Amino acid sequence: MLDKLEEMFHLVRKSVLEEKAKLNVATGTTNPKGDETYRFDLRAEEIAINYCKENFDFPIIILSEECGEILTKEGEPKYTFIIDPVDGSRNFKRGIEISGFSIGAIPAGKPLAVQNVEFALVGSFFTGSVYKAEKEKGCYFNNAKAKTSQTTDIEKAFICIDPDAEDKEKRKRFLKLLNIVGAVRRLGSASLELSAVAVGALDGHVDLRDDLTPENFMAAYLLINEAGGVFTDPCGKELPPIKSLTEVYCIAAAGNKELHKKILELIEM
Repeated sequence: MLDKLEEMFHLVRKSVLEEKAKLNVATGTTNPKGDETYRFDLRAEEIAINYCKENFDFPIIILSEECGEILTKEGEPKYTFIIDPVDGSRNFKRGIEISGFSIGAIPAGKPLAVQNVEFALVGSFFTGSVYKAEKEKGCYFNNAKAKTSQTTDIEKAFICIDPDAEDKEKRKRFLKLLNIVGAVRRLGSASLELSAVAVGALDGHVDLRDDLTPENFMAAYLLINEAGGVFTDPCGKELPPIKSLTEVYCIAAAGNKELHKKILELIEM
């Protein structure tokens, strides 16, 4: 399964980068979340869907940011694929070379919960790097076994914090954390930010905007979990099953339990 998901990503990446100039154009439409759709979003999604139709001999339910929900062929589906074709669309549009492709696979019939993701892949469009995991078989970064950071001192921790909230009250939620962490980063692609936690490049990631949708983190949850990290809501609870890709979440992830606990203690929710 992971070999096919990786092949899919590289096909999507090749086409989108080769056609970047003509694809960096707004379509004049919005996706179900209300975000502006670009041709590169649609092209990436189209290639992924076509790959699934042509390379899997069983039906797959695809949930994707642009198309919503489709069934690849008639019959009883074997998996549900949750896809984010271009995570970091605004980066891609503006020429900031940080955007990714994300896919998580859940056995059909199981609740659409992060705990049920069996296969996960996140790929970086501009570097070609691949983060992948199979449940109970570990996380890998470019085919090398990955492990989360063991940093426990929050004053030395590199934490990714997304402060891009229009509501000033929501910004207050992370002020205590912002004032004590060693360093703060924000990349503009949640799937890549969370993948960086999985491989220990970042010590943690916090998003308290009530704006993060499931396709951004379904794959990354398995990456972090398989690499030894912790990924919950801001109260330390497991994320509930999703009902649609328009639902919004707040999340808190860290490389280890001790740092995760310290992060939660500083969050104002």
